[in-house]
Formats: sequence, C-alpha cells, structure tokens
Amino acid sequence: MAALPPRLKGIQSYISVSNQYKQRDPVISYYCHLYALNKGLPLAKGDSSAKEAILKLMDDAENLKKSIEDKEYIKDEIVAQSYVEDAALKLFNKADQADRAAMFDKKLTKMFYVASQLFTVLEHFGDLTDEIEHKRKYAKWKAVEIDRCLKNGITPTPGPAGVNEGEDDDDPSQFGQPVAIPPQPPGSYSGVQPYPPMGPPYPPTNSATPPYPPTTGVPPPTDPTPTVSPYPPSAASPYPSAPQPPTGPTPTPLPRSNPPGTRSTPIKLGETTSGGGGKIEISGVQKETVQKYCKYAISSMDFNDTEGAISFLEKSLRILKTGKED
Repeated sequence: MAALPPRLKGIQSYISVSNQYKQRDPVISYYCHLYALNKGLPLAKGDSSAKEAILKLMDDAENLKKSIEDKEYIKDEIVAQSYVEDAALKLFNKADQADRAAMFDKKLTKMFYVASQLFTVLEHFGDLTDEIEHKRKYAKWKAVEIDRCLKNGITPTPGPAGVNEGEDDDDPSQFGQPVAIPPQPPGSYSGVQPYPPMGPPYPPTNSATPPYPPTTGVPPPTDPTPTVSPYPPSAASPYPSAPQPPTGPTPTPLPRSNPPGTRSTPIKLGETTSGGGGKIEISGVQKETVQKYCKYAISSMDFNDTEGAISFLEKSLRILKTGKED
C-alpha cells in the first residue's frame, strides 16, 4: 500500500495491520480499517491530499464490508467486539508464552506489536476495560523493548520488567515485514468474555401507544351534536333562529386545489424549477460523479461525519441543478 499523506501518518499503522489480515480474516481487517477511518476523518480537514486518501480508504472499507460472508459481524457490534477482542487476546497470549520461553526474534516483536494495535482497535466499540488497557500498553512496550535489545545485541529479559510500559510508538516500519498471523475462522471463539454488553441503540417504545397519529384524515366519532350556524342570528329577524347548513369546509379533507390561474407542473429529473424552463443535460460522467458523491455521503454518516455528508450531498445537488460541478 502507498504511504498516506503526512497529515494521516497517525493511522498508517492501523491500515497496515488491516492489510495483513485482508486475506486471512476480513472481519479483523474491516474493523482495523474502520478504526483508521474514524481517526483519519477529522485529521483530513483542510488538506486536499488527505481528503483524497480518505475517499480511497472509504472505497476500500466498502469492498472489505462486502467480502465478509457472515453479516452478523457487521449488524451486531457486540458480536464483532467479542470477535476482535478474542483475536487480540489469542495473539497476545501466544506472544507472551514465547517471550517467557525466551524465544526472542523479530517475529515476536511483530506479534506483540500487532496485538497492541488490535487492542487499540477495540476503542471503536467503546472504552477499554482496565485489563485490556494494561495488556495493550504491555504489548506495545514489549514490542519496542525486544526490538531495541535485538538491535543492540542485548538479550531481552523474559516476562514483565515493570518499567517504561506503554511507550507510544505507532511506526510499524521499525518492525520490518508483517508478521504471519494464523487465520481465525469466523465464529470460532475461545471462550473469552466480551465487554459488558452495550445498551440498545434506541430506547424501547411503548407498544400500547401508537407511535404516530392516525393518518386517515377523518376525526374519531363523537357524540352527535346539532349543527349550529357559524354566525349568530340577526337581532332584527322576527323569526326564531333555525340551524343553518355549514358553510365552512367539511370534516373530511378534500384535495387542495390550486389558486385560479395556476396549474401544477410535475418536476422531472434533470429539469430546473426556477422558471427558466431549460432542461439540464447530465452526462454519463456527471451521473457517475453524482452517484459517487451520494455513496461518499452515506459512508460519511457511517463514521458520524455529518459535515462531510452534507458537503457531498451539496456537490451532488449542484451538478443536478446546474450541470456543473463547481
């Protein structure tokens, strides 16, 4: 993968881990990608090259999403969270066992490093537990410490040393080529408990109360009452007042008519409505551009980027209304 613009350097390591898992485990690859995008969107503001890179990453995320066969890992974040956590713990435990057995090599540094990245990706689902946070810092420190010792010809100390844990270094280049990570087939858990379940995304509704008012337009039946004239009887009339027929609109709404001299004109796609009457011709390339911007707007909402979604939709409308992109 080509290097990201300098503005997006902070997410490069997560994209690298995503690429390592792309073939062997699309679920892990997808959530590493999502985490990187969520972190990268605010960083790309005001930088054209960074925005272009983000759009490319959005396309990649959509392709990864399509490659996941079991859609449960997309629809249910608790299931996905448990899956990512399980993969991170398996890799961490494997690295920890090799470390305590003094099996020091480059592969071990990479295993610790990738485990630390996967623990960080779990932030996509919410705050980390104290246990996961400790393992994340420990794995990152171990990766840096073992790598430093190997470069300086020093034998690393097995197990925890209790110092300098949690050094922040997200540059994957120091660890060389990606580590060979054993595949984890979807659905195979090792009994690791997931995070405390998250609450439902929306409050439950009261089934006894209709969620919307009736749409028939006819008011509910009421006790019969005499029809009363909307105007009081004239004081000079020698006769008693009699009920008058209603002069206002009937209870049942009728289709609203247009004012005299006007006529409803259906709006057709590709035509202006400003009175000019000119039809806007949209080329095939412009049509693809509009579709692309609409897709990017949807992707922006997936990452809670309302500002980006509005911008893409406004660009789409500008092309449809004027036939011009700028």
